[in-house]
Amino acid sequence: MNLRPPCDEDFDPSGRAVLVTGQGSGRRGALKVSSLLHWVAFVWLAALYFTFLAGELSAFLLLCAGLLFFLEHMSPRKWTSPFFRINVLAGFVVLLMVWAGVQKEF
Repeated sequence: MNLRPPCDEDFDPSGRAVLVTGQGSGRRGALKVSSLLHWVAFVWLAALYFTFLAGELSAFLLLCAGLLFFLEHMSPRKWTSPFFRINVLAGFVVLLMVWAGVQKEF
């Protein structure tokens, strides 16, 4: 079994890939689940900031991460590399946010 993202819907020549969108609700459902998970991630990041982190840079990076999560869903038809590139960038922003917030403690 090979799980693939929805961007591979049109590019699976063998037809053997188990696509995320093929598990029930299609591309629109996969985008809704992804959006919900990004909102949950942002709420957890905000809770992390307000309980354990400090500093203006960390707060700014929290807002940047939220903006990147939002931008991922601005063009839902383009599930190719821009979506995943933004996701990687958001991961690095979160890493920097935590690093910057912890540095204030020391």
